[in-house]
Amino acid sequence: MYVPQQFLLAHALIELHGIWQHYQLMAQELLYLVSLAFGSSKGAAVLCAATGLLSAAAAFLLAARLAGPTTGLLAAAIFYATPW
Repeated sequence: MYVPQQFLLAHALIELHGIWQHYQLMAQELLYLVSLAFGSSKGAAVLCAATGLLSAAAAFLLAARLAGPTTGLLAAAIFYATPW
């Protein structure tokens, strides 16, 4: 949450020297920025959890369509169990 907070403090999308990782997930960080702008860090946490659940559901649906429901469950479990 450091990067969106810095954007809010600067009132602009600025380059953060020494933090090259902030370029990787810019779109998701900007979604967190909206919730932080309204003063709710809990909203950002809910958004993060919802994104994870929707991504796991997408992995299930894709794998289930291609290889059956058992593979879909396995794909969703593997997706959700990975740390990144």
